[in-house]
Amino acid sequence: MSRLAKSHASLKVELRRSLVLAAGSAKGRPAFLAAASGLIRVDGRYVVVADDELHVGVFPAIGRRRGSLLRLLPGELPHGLKRRRKKKPDWESLVVLPSSGGGTKILVVPSGSKPNRTRGIILDVAQIGR
Repeated sequence: MSRLAKSHASLKVELRRSLVLAAGSAKGRPAFLAAASGLIRVDGRYVVVADDELHVGVFPAIGRRRGSLLRLLPGELPHGLKRRRKKKPDWESLVVLPSSGGGTKILVVPSGSKPNRTRGIILDVAQIGR
């Protein structure tokens, strides 16, 4: 077994919480994040980016309280899978930016795969409700 395979063999996975929301992003949308592609823990909360929403999910790191959505972009996405896929912002990741005295910021990183998927967002953690 290679050195890399040995290190992966000891990886422990632990369920911390379910990403269930108090409500979906729109009528008819599920009350969970279906396509989460990035997660960070900041200030006692998990912030989760979904590539098929105009929001990030915010979940308490401790406890079972349902999460909420924080809108990043205006507008609405279509409900149909194919139409939604064409319009979605397709965010890929979250990065905590170094603080320069102005509080913690999070960069929401787009995939860049199409013109409508090149807009990133800088989110001030102070905007995230508790």
